[in-house]
Amino acid sequence: MIVCSCNVLSDSQVKSTIANVRPSRPKHVYEFLCCTAKCGRCARTIQAILESNIATMRTNNSENSALAFSS
Repeated sequence: MIVCSCNVLSDSQVKSTIANVRPSRPKHVYEFLCCTAKCGRCARTIQAILESNIATMRTNNSENSALAFSS
């Protein structure tokens, strides 16, 4: 799915960047993909993908910690 029509960025490109680079802000996603926000409509979607990834990482870290303590 296209997330940014100005830069023709797909959700898979954004998710891959987040997984590999671990940016903290949409601005960093754009920088890694060698572009900038133009109209800005995609910034909310990129932020939502970032927040979802952070929540997933926290959940995984919590589960890993619990496993380490139970061993």
